[in-house]
Amino acid sequence: MYLRSLALLALLATVLLVNGANPRVAAHAQMTDHSSMTDAGEPTQAKIARAMSAAPTDVAKSARIIDTDAHGNMVVLREGNNGFTCMPGNPKAVGDPPMCADAVSM
Repeated sequence: MYLRSLALLALLATVLLVNGANPRVAAHAQMTDHSSMTDAGEPTQAKIARAMSAAPTDVAKSARIIDTDAHGNMVVLREGNNGFTCMPGNPKAVGDPPMCADAVSM
């Protein structure tokens, strides 16, 4: 039981550290819907698929998918309804993997 609690605490600390250093996690008021937008030549559907790869299928299929545009502004690639938010990350950058988090973690 102690090890499980310690593991959960470590996971929470990791999520908080990653989100604190990640510009993708900003106020939802800055988000706009650009569901047809592509960034750096990458199709939106490819970003959505990469973001969804960070969570179990049951979570990812109803999660909100967000990203940043070329100016660093938050964009909603797909709306969701289960309280989870997923981000595609950047496969060309070290330390920017795809990730998903629940509302509390965000």
